[in-house]
Amino acid sequence: MGFFMGKLSFSRRSRRATKARWWFGGALVMALLAGVAYWQHWYEPLFFHLKERIEGPRQGLRLEEYRMVIEGKAVAGVSRNLSAISYDRERDRLLAVTNDPPVMLELDRQGEVLDRHSLEGFGDIEGIASLGNGRVVVVDERRQRFSVFAMPEPGAAVDQQRIQSLSLGMEEDGNKGFEGISYDAEGDRLFVVKESRPRKLYAIEGFGASLEQGLSLHIRDLTGWIDGLVFNRDLSDVFYHGPTGHLLLLSDRSHSLVELDREGRYVSFRAFLRANEDMQRDAPQLEGVTMDDQGDLYLVSEPNLFYRLKKTGS
Repeated sequence: MGFFMGKLSFSRRSRRATKARWWFGGALVMALLAGVAYWQHWYEPLFFHLKERIEGPRQGLRLEEYRMVIEGKAVAGVSRNLSAISYDRERDRLLAVTNDPPVMLELDRQGEVLDRHSLEGFGDIEGIASLGNGRVVVVDERRQRFSVFAMPEPGAAVDQQRIQSLSLGMEEDGNKGFEGISYDAEGDRLFVVKESRPRKLYAIEGFGASLEQGLSLHIRDLTGWIDGLVFNRDLSDVFYHGPTGHLLLLSDRSHSLVELDREGRYVSFRAFLRANEDMQRDAPQLEGVTMDDQGDLYLVSEPNLFYRLKKTGS
């Protein structure tokens, strides 16, 4: 009897020891994950600084020199799903979209709403870009559809059934499809980013010409440019800067903006965390980025936040 009692007691101690090891292992994994997150958010600037020191500085926008002028201003009349922003040079105003419900907003440089346009029949709109000549393109993430329309009259709605649409069918991944777009008017290229699983970067060449003349498109896969961006866990938007020919890539999960040159090489970096001296809090979910003709940067974040940055000395 004593033998069996001893065996039972040993079995219980063994189970407790195994359980303790599992708890310790789980705690260790959580600590490691927390360490990775800490490294990513706090040492990402150091990583890019060292990268610049090793590879040498390149001429560009110097994103680290931009300082916050308007931080996290709530856009009037928007409660959620502010998902993209673009600058309309012809009208000198900003265009933004929400995806639930689908609405296009016209904003001034202070983030004040100038006009609203219902997007009737549209789906999950995640990107917007001004094409020039009074035209705008938006992209539906789930349907992988680009819709092009003329800027509507004040207060007028845009009907999906009455405009041009183009579906490429390049990516079929539910809610991880095309996330952001930007147009290069001189080169007639539409840059497109796919959010994640995996991240993708494309240049659709001849986009504007295909709308007017029915010419064929050429799609370049530039994903190799972003393979080295180890900290950018996703891509939420892209902006093409005409004067330099550089791309800005926005990451929601990494709270960061990275500049690449014409060859896809790293140029500069800016984080959007409360650790920055010009920010009171982290930007919660960055969804869109653009720049005006004066060189000011504009960003939007879910649920309804507007940001403006100016370069120091400008």
